[in-house]
Amino acid sequence: MNTSEAAHRPSDIEDQYCGEARGSDGYQFWTTSLEDEESLDIREQVAAGMTDKKVVTEPRRKVFGAGAFRRTAIRLALMILITGLLLIGYFVFTYVQVLGAVGDDQAQDADIAIVLGAAQYNGAPSYVLQERLDHAYNLYDAGKVERIFVTGAVAKGDVKSEGLVGLEHLLAKGVPEEDITLIPEGTNSWQQLSASAAQIETLRMDSVLLVSDGYHNYRLLAIADELGIEAYVSPSAVASTTMNVVRESAAVSIGRITGYRRLSAFTE
Repeated sequence: MNTSEAAHRPSDIEDQYCGEARGSDGYQFWTTSLEDEESLDIREQVAAGMTDKKVVTEPRRKVFGAGAFRRTAIRLALMILITGLLLIGYFVFTYVQVLGAVGDDQAQDADIAIVLGAAQYNGAPSYVLQERLDHAYNLYDAGKVERIFVTGAVAKGDVKSEGLVGLEHLLAKGVPEEDITLIPEGTNSWQQLSASAAQIETLRMDSVLLVSDGYHNYRLLAIADELGIEAYVSPSAVASTTMNVVRESAAVSIGRITGYRRLSAFTE
């Protein structure tokens, strides 16, 4: 062994390095990584004339190996799974709230009963609209409210508005016209309540009973709160199906994040 070379190698070299190559005259080289060993192999090939020196490059290091790819894929899958579970949990929580409010009837003395619009056919109220109108009439007849608002615009293909059909139905039941306010506006709950809010302020009235179907209760109170209306709910006798509650839960899930005004614009 060349003593000058040995002087630069500590006696515990094998404890500090790996991949030593021992020749006839002692240590020729040692490496600390696989990439260094590959580089030395290439230089040996060049020295032996086995490889064209002009095309020799340092070995490529793997920037994104299979292990890193698997770890990234696992992290992404976990993020998607956790997000999905959170969304499902949020929807289930909302569904329970909407379902729990279906049977709420907060009927009490109030200034106004607002009837939310529903379909009408050639001037005749649909079953759903008639049930709402009859319930509002019963509240009025029992002295719970002093005035009834009937809401709803002209639907596509119709001649009369839902509000006008409601007015005619209540007049036929004996409610004086001066105790009915026609609001022929709005194709959804937010628009109808927004238009009603302006009339409430004009009439200088405060408390309101909202008359619709039971599965709308939770959302109607949220919309009223957004509009600054002091409101309570008193639903009609129309049964709420599971699908009604599911759709309503989806609307509430979105609406209380975006705001019901924006949700109204999305669903026009």
